[in-house]
Amino acid sequence: MKEYTAMSPFGLNNNGTLIKHGGVFYTKMIEIIGTSLNPKAYFEIGTDAGVSLKAMKCASLAVDPQFQLTENVIGSKPSLHMFQIPSDDFFRDHSPIDYLKRPIELAFLDGMHRFEYLLRDFANTERYCRRNSVILLHDCLPTTIEMISRVHTHGAWAGDVWKVLPALRKYRPDLHITYLDCPPTGLVAITNLDPNSLTISDGYFSIAREFMGVDDKPLKEFYSRIALTKSADLQSHEEITKLFWL
Repeated sequence: MKEYTAMSPFGLNNNGTLIKHGGVFYTKMIEIIGTSLNPKAYFEIGTDAGVSLKAMKCASLAVDPQFQLTENVIGSKPSLHMFQIPSDDFFRDHSPIDYLKRPIELAFLDGMHRFEYLLRDFANTERYCRRNSVILLHDCLPTTIEMISRVHTHGAWAGDVWKVLPALRKYRPDLHITYLDCPPTGLVAITNLDPNSLTISDGYFSIAREFMGVDDKPLKEFYSRIALTKSADLQSHEEITKLFWL
């Protein structure tokens, strides 16, 4: 697997770009991963138009406060359950396994673009996975400082969900995290999960306080410590299963 160091010592080049993504577009990469791993149970938060959901062929469950579907998301799926509610409400009242009839094998989290929301979504989703399940995170590798504001004003917006990555590296070093160079804001794949872990849920308030107020400097430092995996090199079943298996 070819890897390369993200950027310069602090992840910032002369034109203000923090990191460059020149690989496979993120929805296409989700489709490739899904086709290769052939999951039996798919879960996603943040469906929007339904492009990622459409790509799945297995039993699926989608959560979004306001679906804006433009795609045929049912396709050949044997079952599809859709909840038009916030993810916190879903996890409070429902278990994904009740609908999927098995643990989640592949998940895609693309909900509210704020750190604390994604932190909760990850912890809640992991509870219903197997160790070798794969959780995909979107928008966690933003390319510019302008897009990481907690409030969306104009233009591309990733919010501050990037903070989940250093938080997981610090508090969950057992996780296997792969950083993919998928435009426009990266795609992160996490496996070696622990459905029984209470680290995030028990420490949620202290972790949230620790990372909520940090500025962009830790992002630059974080980029200087990670290596991006080239998504263009993950186009075959053989290459994908070097990193993941179901």
